[in-house]
Amino acid sequence: MSERARRRVGMSVRTYRRRVAELMSVLETDSRFQAGVNAGRLGLAGDWEPGRSPAN
Repeated sequence: MSERARRRVGMSVRTYRRRVAELMSVLETDSRFQAGVNAGRLGLAGDWEPGRSPAN
Protein backbone atom coordinates (compact mmCIF):
# COMPACT_ATOMS: atom_id res chain seq x y z
CA MET A 1 0.00 0.00 0.00
CA SER A 2 1.19 3.49 -0.77
CA GLU A 3 0.88 5.43 2.47
CA ARG A 4 1.53 8.66 0.60
CA ALA A 5 -1.33 7.99 -1.85
CA ARG A 6 -3.66 7.00 0.99
CA ARG A 7 -2.97 10.23 2.87
CA ARG A 8 -3.31 12.25 -0.33
CA VAL A 9 -6.89 11.06 -0.88
CA GLY A 10 -7.70 11.27 2.83
CA MET A 11 -8.96 7.71 3.35
CA SER A 12 -8.52 5.36 6.26
CA VAL A 13 -6.19 2.39 5.71
CA ARG A 14 -9.04 -0.11 5.43
CA THR A 15 -11.08 2.04 3.06
CA TYR A 16 -8.05 2.74 0.86
CA ARG A 17 -7.14 -0.95 0.63
CA ARG A 18 -10.74 -1.89 -0.16
CA ARG A 19 -11.12 0.78 -2.86
CA VAL A 20 -7.79 -0.15 -4.49
CA ALA A 21 -8.82 -3.83 -4.49
CA GLU A 22 -12.18 -2.91 -6.06
CA LEU A 23 -10.51 -0.81 -8.75
CA MET A 24 -8.00 -3.58 -9.53
CA SER A 25 -10.86 -6.04 -9.86
CA VAL A 26 -12.85 -3.77 -12.19
CA LEU A 27 -9.73 -3.08 -14.27
CA GLU A 28 -8.87 -6.81 -14.26
CA THR A 29 -5.32 -6.38 -12.97
CA ASP A 30 -3.05 -7.98 -10.39
CA SER A 31 -0.95 -4.91 -9.59
CA ARG A 32 -1.50 -1.23 -8.86
CA PHE A 33 0.94 -0.39 -11.64
CA GLN A 34 -1.08 -2.29 -14.23
CA ALA A 35 -4.29 -0.77 -12.87
CA GLY A 36 -2.79 2.68 -13.50
CA VAL A 37 -1.79 1.71 -17.03
CA ASN A 38 -5.26 0.36 -17.77
CA ALA A 39 -6.94 3.41 -16.22
CA GLY A 40 -4.81 5.65 -18.41
CA ARG A 41 -5.66 3.69 -21.54
CA LEU A 42 -9.34 3.97 -20.71
CA GLY A 43 -9.08 7.72 -20.11
CA LEU A 44 -9.78 7.41 -16.38
CA ALA A 45 -6.52 8.94 -15.15
CA GLY A 46 -7.35 12.61 -15.66
CA ASP A 47 -5.23 14.88 -17.82
CA TRP A 48 -1.85 13.30 -17.01
CA GLU A 49 0.52 13.00 -19.95
CA PRO A 50 3.51 10.61 -20.33
CA GLY A 51 6.75 12.32 -19.37
CA ARG A 52 5.02 14.86 -17.11
CA SER A 53 5.21 14.50 -13.35
CA PRO A 54 1.88 14.50 -11.52
CA ALA A 55 1.23 17.57 -9.37
CA ASN A 56 2.19 17.16 -5.72
